[in-house]
Amino acid sequence: CFSGVRMTPEVAAAFHAAGHQEKSGVSAGLDFLVLKDPASTSSKAEKARSLGIKIISLDNFIANLK
Repeated sequence: CFSGVRMTPEVAAAFHAAGHQEKSGVSAGLDFLVLKDPASTSSKAEKARSLGIKIISLDNFIANLK
């Protein structure tokens, strides 16, 4: 799931090539949440924390795709 960020077409292609699927919301079973600011206190961020979902920045996400 992504919040506050937009993927470029190149990043989206790499994301899907790596076998990931984009979700629209935070729920159990989500592997990670990509946020503009990983320290955010948004409702998505708080829900992810309460469910133990990893929160990463867009830069970290892109670096891990390569």
